[in-house]
Amino acid sequence: MRPQVLELIAVEHAAGGQAEETPTGTGGERGTDDHCGLCGLTVDKAAWEAIGEELGVPVTLHTSDDLSPEESPVVREVGTPAVIARFEDNEFHAVVLAERLEVFDGDVTRLVREVRLVAEQQGWDLQASEQPEERPETL
Repeated sequence: MRPQVLELIAVEHAAGGQAEETPTGTGGERGTDDHCGLCGLTVDKAAWEAIGEELGVPVTLHTSDDLSPEESPVVREVGTPAVIARFEDNEFHAVVLAERLEVFDGDVTRLVREVRLVAEQQGWDLQASEQPEERPETL
């Protein structure tokens, strides 16, 4: 039986929280880049909200300050922004990392394709399996 993804959690940078350090200007100074690839995906609220229905699992949005003790270790390991998956045994695994979110350029359909691809590669089920209808026993 394949592990069932119960929820996808998209984790943004917390306000005043972690931001990537990137070179700025021509002198090689370092500054912070507050751009977030996930933020570009959540701008279109209707498209963002449709992701869960399309994938067959709930998708929630958290900031790095709102994580549960179970979610925190995975997010600390991979950084933010990221999309992580929650499984039945309350395990969490990374699905999409910041670098990939950046290339989607705000296109939620690309995120959906990426999540499906990762789930297939990892052997995870996204949609809850249909339970067969119970039929009365006949003799």
